[in-house]
Amino acid sequence: MVKIIMRCVSTVTYSVRINGLPKGRIIPSRGLRQGDPLSPYLFLLCVEGLSGLLRQQVEKGSIKGVAVYRGAPLSGQQLNRSKTSLFFSRNTPRPIQEEIQRRFGAPVIRQHEKYLGLPSLVGRSKRNTFNDLKEKLGNKLSGWKEKLLSSAGKEILIKSVAQAIPAYTMSCFKLPDALCDDLAGMGWRLQNCPNSLFHRVYKAKYFPNGDFLNASLGRHPSYSWRSIMEAQKVIQLGCRWQIGNGASVSLWRDKWLPSLPSHKPATVPHFFPDDALVSALIYPETATWKSDIIHEVFLPFDAEAILSIPLSLSLPTDRLIWTYTPSGRLTVSSAYRVARQARCDTHQGESSTS
Repeated sequence: MVKIIMRCVSTVTYSVRINGLPKGRIIPSRGLRQGDPLSPYLFLLCVEGLSGLLRQQVEKGSIKGVAVYRGAPLSGQQLNRSKTSLFFSRNTPRPIQEEIQRRFGAPVIRQHEKYLGLPSLVGRSKRNTFNDLKEKLGNKLSGWKEKLLSSAGKEILIKSVAQAIPAYTMSCFKLPDALCDDLAGMGWRLQNCPNSLFHRVYKAKYFPNGDFLNASLGRHPSYSWRSIMEAQKVIQLGCRWQIGNGASVSLWRDKWLPSLPSHKPATVPHFFPDDALVSALIYPETATWKSDIIHEVFLPFDAEAILSIPLSLSLPTDRLIWTYTPSGRLTVSSAYRVARQARCDTHQGESSTS
């Protein structure tokens, strides 16, 4: 493994594109730099080996993790003191601060400092906290003006460079509306990646008995959680259930009918109770719909929509999918369209009532 990795590092060469043609042959002597196309692959090779070693030691009982919150999963990662910072609220007594700092061996930060390019803490003034994004973008644009680029050239540079400046920050925080619209990617990950450490930690703290779609802010939420919750409405609007065995989907409350605009039955509940599940309409022995009951209980178009859903013989677990992409996976562009449409609908509703 070490030889394979070293060959990837030592055999790479670079060329410089001049007038559209690659020129020269540059051989790096100090390894790969950040941003090199090979970096992600080398990272995966190393992480897979490291993860295997960690799992082996955990099974042997040689190491154990630390829970960041009551009921949260244990993290087996070792504390990197050179990359760790501490912050204490005003209510923390000085002796406790000194004892924690002594045990962790990490420096204490002030509120304005950053870690990995992101603000360590977000105060009341969200606009001031993220105002450096606007300044970076302004510096880029002013530099391009001085280069006498054509309109087409400026447009290409804006799309390829300027739009990428806030992307990293937006993946973690909801930016103020004065700077940009917010995205829903992290909310989708919280709902659809239950095995990730990210999901398990947030679930333990904010929605231990439910899921992200039905979660609430709770008491004393962090700014990160508030930012993620801003995407909840978009996720609710854009997702629906793909039926496997029907055991996870509410018959009347959830969206699960792909061929209907609302994705919910329009039939008034009377035969099945309000808390009934879709599994009540499926014969588990044969993995088929109970067509006689469905025709009897539901309106004709509801019954047709239900019976048009194919069922797998294995009756897999129900899966939440994104309605607005063919693959069923959320994309930034589709989430943006859903958020924009929802905002337009809200403004139209306010205008009609005023």
